[in-house]
Amino acid sequence: MKLTPQPTRRSLLAMLAGSSAMALSIAPVLAKEPMRPLSIPGVQAIPKVGVVEFSQPPEVRDSVSLKVVFREEENPEKPGEILRYRTYDGEFVGPTIRTTPGTTMGIGVDNDLPPEADAHDSHQNMNEPHGLNTTNMHTHGLWVSPELPADYVLLRIKPGESYDHSYPIPKEHVAGTFWYHPHKHGSVEAQVAQGMAGAIIIEGGIDELPGIKGTTERVMVIQQPKPEKIERFESAAQIAGAPNKVTTINTLHAPTLRQRSGAVERWRLIAANYHDFLHIQLRRLGTTDTIDLHPIAFDGIPVQQVVPVSTVDLAPGNRVDVMVPPLQPGSYEIYKVGDHGQFDAEAEDETIGFVEVGAPLDEVAAPIPTDIPVEFSHPEILKEEVDRPLRTVTYSMKDRPEGGLPMFLIDDKEFKEGRVDQLLDVDSVEEWLIKNESDFMHPFHIHVNPFQIVEISDGSIPPGRWLDTVPLPPHGFVRMRTRIQRFTGQFVQHCHILLHEDHGMMQLIEIK
Repeated sequence: MKLTPQPTRRSLLAMLAGSSAMALSIAPVLAKEPMRPLSIPGVQAIPKVGVVEFSQPPEVRDSVSLKVVFREEENPEKPGEILRYRTYDGEFVGPTIRTTPGTTMGIGVDNDLPPEADAHDSHQNMNEPHGLNTTNMHTHGLWVSPELPADYVLLRIKPGESYDHSYPIPKEHVAGTFWYHPHKHGSVEAQVAQGMAGAIIIEGGIDELPGIKGTTERVMVIQQPKPEKIERFESAAQIAGAPNKVTTINTLHAPTLRQRSGAVERWRLIAANYHDFLHIQLRRLGTTDTIDLHPIAFDGIPVQQVVPVSTVDLAPGNRVDVMVPPLQPGSYEIYKVGDHGQFDAEAEDETIGFVEVGAPLDEVAAPIPTDIPVEFSHPEILKEEVDRPLRTVTYSMKDRPEGGLPMFLIDDKEFKEGRVDQLLDVDSVEEWLIKNESDFMHPFHIHVNPFQIVEISDGSIPPGRWLDTVPLPPHGFVRMRTRIQRFTGQFVQHCHILLHEDHGMMQLIEIK
C-alpha cells in the first residue's frame, strides 16, 4: 500500500505549486552484485591478509528504491540456528547514493517486513524497543527540509506500506560524505544494528582540488552487525554489548585493500555502527608504527587547515574523509584502538582491515593539500552573530526506583511524542551549552543544521570544527554555535548511541 501521510502546510503548498520533487522518479538499484556475505563471530577469529578482498557497495545516481526485508543466515557457531536481519533488499549495507547540489534526490522505501507482533501505537512504554517492523528514513547530516516529502523522521512506514521521499538539495549545500538509516523511535537500534544503512555522497566542491581530484576513492561503511534479538537490559553496563562484536567495513570482516606504492587515496569513513566509539589507525603490519592520515572533512564539511593525525576518532554517526599518503611497498593494517573504558576493543576485533601495497606508480602523485579555501565549507560563526539567548541542554541518566535499566534523559525528561521541547526561530543564530551529567559518553546529534564547536570540556576537538554529531564527555560539556537557516518544521536532537535514543534520550525541536 502506498503510504500518503497527512501533508504539512509547507509540503501541501509545494504540491499545489506543482513541485518537481513530488514527481520524482525513484530508480531501482542497477547492476547489483551478488548478495554480500556477512562476517559473523567465529567465521574468522584471527584476521589474515588476503582472505577477504575489499569491495564497495553498489552505487546509484540521485535516487534509489529500497525494499525492507528479512534476511536469514545460518549461525556458523551453532549449525541449524537461523539468524535474522532486517535489511535493504537483502543486503547488509545499502547502495551508495551519489548526487550533486541543486539536484532532487529520491529514496523510495517499501516495507515488506511481516506484520507487527507488537504494534507501535499499542505499546505501553514508548521509550523502550517496540514496533520493530515499522520503519522510516533519515538522511543523516544533509541540510534539507525536515518536512514531508523529505527528512520527516516522525513518519511511520508500517509493514505493507511504502513511501517515496524526495529531497531537494540546496545549490549551496557543501559537497561531502553523509549517510541514510531508519529513524522510527523504538526500532532505530535494532534496524541500524542489523544493517539498514548506506552512504550518501554529495559531489563537487573539494572533489576538484589538486591533490584530491583523480585520487582513488574508497567508501567505507563501518558497522557492527548483530542479528535480531529482543534484549531486556538490567543495567547500563550491559548496553556496551556482547563481547563478540565484529566490526565490518562494507559488511566485510578485515578486507584487504590493494594499491600501488606512491599512490594517494581518499577514504570516506562512515561510522554506521549503533553503539561504539571508533578510534582508527593505519599501522605497519606487525608493529605499532602508525601512518599519519590527513582529514579533509568532518561530518561531510571540509576543514580549512588539513592537520595530519595518527588516530581518527568517530562517534556513532560521524564521518571523516581522510587522505592516505603514499605508502612504501609492504603490508599495513587498519587498526581499531580500544579506549580502556566504555568502548574498549576486543583483541579479535582490533584489526578491521588490511592494505597491501605493491609496485610503484609510474608518475608522482600530487601533494595532499594543506589548506582548503573557506568557500568549500561554512564561514565561521562569530560571537557577534549570535542573536538569541544562550540555550542550555542537559543529558543525564537516573536510576529507576524499581531498579533495572536507568532512565535516559534530556533536561530531566524522557522523550514524549508531540511535546515540543525546543522552539527555534528560522533565520536566527544560536549558541548552545550541552552538558552531560552522567558517567557515560553520549554522542549528541541534531538534525537539519550543522554546528560549529566553540569549546569542548576535555579539549578533544579544536574550536571552529563543523559537525552534526559530537561526543559529550562524561560530566563535561560542549559549547557550539549554529545558524538556523531556511527550513522550518519538526525534527529531533538525541544521543546517537541508538539504544539510548530508543529509551528516551531524544527531544522534539520545532523551527518556526
